[in-house]
Amino acid sequence: MLRGFLQNAHTRQALALLLLLPLMLWAGRLVDPRRPVIAVGVIWSALVHTTFPINLLLSLSPC
Repeated sequence: MLRGFLQNAHTRQALALLLLLPLMLWAGRLVDPRRPVIAVGVIWSALVHTTFPINLLLSLSPC
């Protein structure tokens, strides 16, 4: 089951975006998470899926 989860591209993309949630909350000034939490989320997101640059731009863009 875990193997299927990791091979599913949609699930990995959703996980990559979820890992950027602390960055999104910080950019929206909704929560002030600690820098290591943001850094770990960003690095882990970069390692999870190839859509990282797009997800990063979307997470920092003002809506």
